Amino acid sequence: HGDHRPFIIPSVKVTMADEGGSPVRKQTQSAVAGKQEKAFTKWVNAQYTKAGDTFRIKSLREDLEDGVALIKLICCFNPDGKVPSYNRNPRMIPHKLDNLSQAFELIRKSGVKILGVGPQDILNGNVSLVLGLIWAVIYGVRIGCIKSEDSKKGGKEGLLLWCKKQTAGYSDVNITNFTSSWCSGLALAALIHSSRPDLIDYERARSEQPAALIERCFAVAEELGIYRLLELEDMLAPEERTVMTYISEFFYLFGKKTTQATSRRRVTSFFQSIKQGNDMSGEYEEGIRTELEWCARVLEGFENDDIQDTFWDAKGKLDTHTIFRKGEKREHLARRRELETLLQNIHTANKAQSRPLYEPAEALRPERLAEEWVRVEQAEAACHLNLKRYYQRERDRLGDQYAEAALQLQLHLQTTLATLAEPEGTLQEQQEAIARMRTELEENSLFAKTKEDAEMLRWGGINTDGLAAARAQTGITDEMTEDFRNTFRMFAKLDPQSLTSSEFSNCLKALGIPLPEDQIESTFEQFSKTEENKLTVEEFYAVMQFIRADTGSKEQVLESFASFAKNADVITEEELRQAVGEEAAAYLSTVMPRLNGGFAYRQYVATMYVADS
Repeated sequence: HGDHRPFIIPSVKVTMADEGGSPVRKQTQSAVAGKQEKAFTKWVNAQYTKAGDTFRIKSLREDLEDGVALIKLICCFNPDGKVPSYNRNPRMIPHKLDNLSQAFELIRKSGVKILGVGPQDILNGNVSLVLGLIWAVIYGVRIGCIKSEDSKKGGKEGLLLWCKKQTAGYSDVNITNFTSSWCSGLALAALIHSSRPDLIDYERARSEQPAALIERCFAVAEELGIYRLLELEDMLAPEERTVMTYISEFFYLFGKKTTQATSRRRVTSFFQSIKQGNDMSGEYEEGIRTELEWCARVLEGFENDDIQDTFWDAKGKLDTHTIFRKGEKREHLARRRELETLLQNIHTANKAQSRPLYEPAEALRPERLAEEWVRVEQAEAACHLNLKRYYQRERDRLGDQYAEAALQLQLHLQTTLATLAEPEGTLQEQQEAIARMRTELEENSLFAKTKEDAEMLRWGGINTDGLAAARAQTGITDEMTEDFRNTFRMFAKLDPQSLTSSEFSNCLKALGIPLPEDQIESTFEQFSKTEENKLTVEEFYAVMQFIRADTGSKEQVLESFASFAKNADVITEEELRQAVGEEAAAYLSTVMPRLNGGFAYRQYVATMYVADS
């Protein structure tokens, strides 16, 4: 409760206009004080009722002077706290002042900072200071705790922003303040209809008179459990603090459900990102082990690849080597590059989510695989060279044997033909034919070494003029920006200036953002404004801002866990199931450290983010 400004007790002034400058009915000081006293008295009694206490007050100026009502009020907001020993029926002034001093100490411990008022002022029944003190308590324990999910605004501004968001799009409703914006009753009707459309017919409400509509809204709110703190006149001629007090009750009824849904979504997203990261690292480690085992098998094969003393054995092994280079080796080279890319994607996702960088064990690092590949290629080259030399020697030897046999055959044929008839062809012609055969054999050698060409894909052409403005509105760091830019360039293949739906999907997977396919498609359609149905660089950055806001920072994830754990340092198994569901809870219960019968979620979440420098 200590995140708002110290509350200085002011004197009550006449309200002449609201914050937006719209005129409101002029009210005297006594009228404003009267409205505040009635509304604040009802609010105090409502807190007693919620806490199950039958204690009641009738007048703020008279019933607070002994300190008992104040102590009971503050204890309503800290039911598990230690109640100080106080005089429950004080009659003497010293006893009353002692009670009031203890009440003021409890107020300060609750996070409400007050200046300009003390126990003696309450004892004296100073109306302005009594009203100021109760307003400080209301603001401190209720309104000041309100935070807008979409911005850093809190307190009054956060409540106003929530009201605007809830009633956006409703005809004849434009909430800019806590006075004139509520006079017609339509803002109150829209606020109820936005969360419970079954209770208010808004189209009918537009035709109702303000007095009748406000009364009907009061009645509906009471059915929902919201105490009627105001009267009809208090809305027709509104006073800011009393209206804020009443409207804040709607936030705690409707807004709490929205906040809980956001907390559940953030915790679930946290679980999904952790699980996806573990799955990716597991896939990487398994892949590296498989490739290292393949390298070991290949090395063993090369070392034991003895050449049998035959020409055809050497030729068969050379053919096998050619097939190895063009098939198996290329497949494993591609797999090696996939694993290197996978590790880069894991690191990109770690940075985007502010997680510690995943570092594989020394034996599973890409450098280790690269070393084994060097050994494989060296062994392959040495084995191939030995085979080639042996084959060439055998080929030359067999060629000479063939030529000698051909010559002997020709001489034999010449002798035979000379005896029987004129020979056909000359020796020269036959020798030329033999020479041609030998040349053809050499030119068609199977030992031409293939050369594997690799071309680096160059990224470029992306227009980055609009990126600075987009980044200025986000919490994305320069390092994250570089990761997003590189990822965009990697996947923008058809057009370097934009992404298709499938390219966008691949980008999110590379960044380790766990979104279902249908949500990826709807997000793409939501942010793509081009006629070609593509996503520009600026639109891609807007998506990243949107997703990061929903995923949440370390503090937001901790706050979300804490909301389910009721601010305790441990979360029970049942609370964990309520937060993320059965499957996610089962997984998180295996990785979160146990503490005092629950799980130390603060310790676990802290290890999942990079420590603040």
